[in-house]
Amino acid sequence: QSGQDYDVVGGVGTKNLDGTLRIIPYNWYTPSIGESFTIIEGTIVGTFSNIDNQILPADRKWDVRYDSNQVIISVVSAYPSSISEANRLGFSVYPNPSKDVVNILGLQKSEIYQIINSVGHIIRSGELSKTESLNISDLPLGNYFLQIGSAQKTGVIRFTKH
Repeated sequence: QSGQDYDVVGGVGTKNLDGTLRIIPYNWYTPSIGESFTIIEGTIVGTFSNIDNQILPADRKWDVRYDSNQVIISVVSAYPSSISEANRLGFSVYPNPSKDVVNILGLQKSEIYQIINSVGHIIRSGELSKTESLNISDLPLGNYFLQIGSAQKTGVIRFTKH
């Protein structure tokens, strides 16, 4: 529930999901990729607006799935096994490779984004309007991942700065 910390939320009554889901592993435990945890049980309504992945190492992220009875979090790889598999939002970037600016084509609404370098460090993040371009002139030469979306639906595409 918004603004409160729980190991597992259960019991009677409706659990109203809203705001940011911030997951902090007990005693700074680092979960392995593939581990799953049920964190909320009961009658579930609403959705989380944001998932805070900052506690996990850069190569992992929380995958949050919920239905009307439970919320389950799993640790998944932050890197997709293929770019076509990862781009669930269906957006594209051009020109690619690029020197100064990448244009994003195909976004239906404003989305949060992260630019991630080839070793998994988040270089930049923010909110991107559906018609916005990203200035990459300050980035060093190299390959990057552009991750756009929310915890429920994320797209990732690789681009090159030259």
